[in-house]
Amino acid sequence: MPTKRRKGADAIAIVTEWREFRTPDWDRLRTEMQSPVMFDGRNLFAPEMVKNKALNILQLGGAVKPSPE
Repeated sequence: MPTKRRKGADAIAIVTEWREFRTPDWDRLRTEMQSPVMFDGRNLFAPEMVKNKALNILQLGGAVKPSPE
């Protein structure tokens, strides 16, 4: 994921399926962002996976399965 734009960001919006966005460095994202919030407009990431990485994810569009509690 491109580094320049995420430093100090309050949120990131993923609106593409490009390969470079499919495998982010979760630890780096969390430490470089001001707020660890991601809008996943392509439903690329399972909410459970991102929750384990200490990021808040909001999925837009499509059917989203509720995460198990």
